Amino acid sequence: MTKTAIGAAVAALTLPIAFTASAAQVQIYGLVDEGLSYISKDLDDGNSSQDSFEVKSGMSVGSRIGIKGEEDLGNGLKVGFILENGFEADSGEFAKATSTRLFGREASLYISDDSFGTFAFGRLQHLTAGYGTWGVAAGILNPYAIGWSDHIAGYKNVFGFNSGRLDNVIAWKSPTFNNFTAYAQWSSNTDQYNGPEGAEENKGTADRYGSLGLAYRGERFSAIGTVEWTPWSSKRADTAKADDGIAVTLGANYQFDFGKIYLAGQYFDNQWRLATPSEIVPLAFNNGTINDRMVKGYGVVAGANIPALGGNVLLSLGYRDAELVNYSDIGATRVSGTIGYRYPLSKRTNIYTAASYTRDDLDKQVAAGSTETENVNPDAMQIVLGLVHRF
Repeated sequence: MTKTAIGAAVAALTLPIAFTASAAQVQIYGLVDEGLSYISKDLDDGNSSQDSFEVKSGMSVGSRIGIKGEEDLGNGLKVGFILENGFEADSGEFAKATSTRLFGREASLYISDDSFGTFAFGRLQHLTAGYGTWGVAAGILNPYAIGWSDHIAGYKNVFGFNSGRLDNVIAWKSPTFNNFTAYAQWSSNTDQYNGPEGAEENKGTADRYGSLGLAYRGERFSAIGTVEWTPWSSKRADTAKADDGIAVTLGANYQFDFGKIYLAGQYFDNQWRLATPSEIVPLAFNNGTINDRMVKGYGVVAGANIPALGGNVLLSLGYRDAELVNYSDIGATRVSGTIGYRYPLSKRTNIYTAASYTRDDLDKQVAAGSTETENVNPDAMQIVLGLVHRF
């Protein structure tokens, strides 16, 4: 074959690829976050503390690889998709947090227009999640978002709504007008992978979820308010008789000359379980048949992001007051504080470190089936050091 023929063949192969990539704007992206973690937990049960030192993946941001693309259909109308996989960088496994799903972090198809906004469908995130396309509150509420790793405290450490990801979502984002953007979501079955067996979409057998949100993003001031509603499944013994869950979250930050200050709070009621793994000793009552973990209460958290020595000092301080819905004499207050530092080695790579301390004042059930309680003060301390590279 002549050089001219070879050149023609190569051109014939590459032209469609180039055209397709240009039209759909397909992109492969991701990041790897890996480092070292030391945790010391004292359950205040008369035993020695539990210490661990390990290599961990995704402590500040979850390690991931994704594919996304968008096609411009003309007249301001666009269609796109996001397929994002989470993985454990220390072992190569699928991410445990997403139940070994191939595209557990996000799997969505969307259509957008300047006049009606964006509609998205698929596996998405709660509005108060700390990650993803639809976790829109994270950057406003706290410099650590939901938190890093197990006990490096962000807002999830002291809030009561256990935000994360959702299956079977229809979501809408409005066009931005005068710096305001509105959001709405509905999930007809929040977890068809690990949810109650026999759950059907939009039926009482499934956990469902609805939310409304309004965000303001200005040059120096940003704020958000969300209302999240969860009708619980009748197929799960723990939630079969529970009223619908509700969580109302408000938060804001302001960019001063010296740094950014954050303040946020949440009221929650009829929530099933406090956020894991940040619980040290679970807030629960075992009546001999089920483990009742329906909780209510409030949490507040303040934070700061202050530039220093070429990087950023990150501070967070939180408080929570929670109790069981059905056993109000079993409750817990929590205080937590975190200090950390993040330094950019380049536009794609940063190194980070943080230390956090959390302490609970908890009324704990003495034994299963007993109404007698005892007061305990479990605490947890964690120190992390890690590296993030984005591609």
